[in-house]
Amino acid sequence: MTLRLAKLPLILAAFVSLFSPAVVAQEGGTDVPTKLQNERKKLAEKRDFEQAQLAEMTPEERLEATKRRGARGQCRFVTAMRPPKLLPGQTGTMLITAILQGRSVLPAPSQVKMSPVQGGGPVQLGSLIARPAERGRIHEGYLGRPVYENTAVFEVPVTMGEGAKLGDRANVAIELEFDIYDGRTAQVVGRFQERVTTQVEVGAHLDPPVEGRSASPSRPAETTPDVAEPTGDAIEPDGDAGREQPEALTGSASPVGEDVPEDDGGDATPGSSAGAGDLPLESAGEGGLPTMLLVGGGVFLLVIVLLLARKK
Repeated sequence: MTLRLAKLPLILAAFVSLFSPAVVAQEGGTDVPTKLQNERKKLAEKRDFEQAQLAEMTPEERLEATKRRGARGQCRFVTAMRPPKLLPGQTGTMLITAILQGRSVLPAPSQVKMSPVQGGGPVQLGSLIARPAERGRIHEGYLGRPVYENTAVFEVPVTMGEGAKLGDRANVAIELEFDIYDGRTAQVVGRFQERVTTQVEVGAHLDPPVEGRSASPSRPAETTPDVAEPTGDAIEPDGDAGREQPEALTGSASPVGEDVPEDDGGDATPGSSAGAGDLPLESAGEGGLPTMLLVGGGVFLLVIVLLLARKK
């Protein structure tokens, strides 16, 4: 008895599998392939109708009718705030960088349109400003023509509301609408919509100015050296200062009646040359020279003067 009850579920499953096709056939189950075919036919007719409508539209109407949200695979956006903090009533800049991918380009002048998103926080947005485009150097369809090839940078003025509280963060969100073109064929790819967002904190942004090169205790500033002025120990030139000092035993001219001071060391000899720059000027005002040295110098000068007079 127990064995028969255990086999009862198997018997019921076999019974159902035998009679289920007949039940499905009676309920119209054989019409399932026909329904799928009808749905596919309707979709094809709808697509053909839309294509016919697009063919009758202008290019602008066609772009608007086929507008897509999100430009994945064509372009992506990076945003930043400068400065990242704003006080109530202060104005900053939202930088938007469009990074173009593949052969995608944006025509110039910029045709990107902006619309603020409602509920973006206690901020007021200005107009979208596009930085100038450079001439094309990558894609053959725009060589030498102004176009945004790799990147396009946009700026939006952002003003913090007066009622903002310090420490809060405000969301900044805008909708961008733009047309992307193929860089090789210069034909439009499509019209796209993209939402870009960033945040700005309510507060003071500490941005110390960059200091220039200035003098410091460890590195004094470079200055132009001053001309050395003569001190009280220096010998001031007389009227004959324009003439150079003579060199001994040569035919050079020498000033008459001027003693040539010599070093106390006594290394110089009467036959050696004595330049004014080699003389110890500070020793001139010290104690007097020995009498014999003065007499010898006077005789030496006298001999030179007589030799010069004889040559003349």
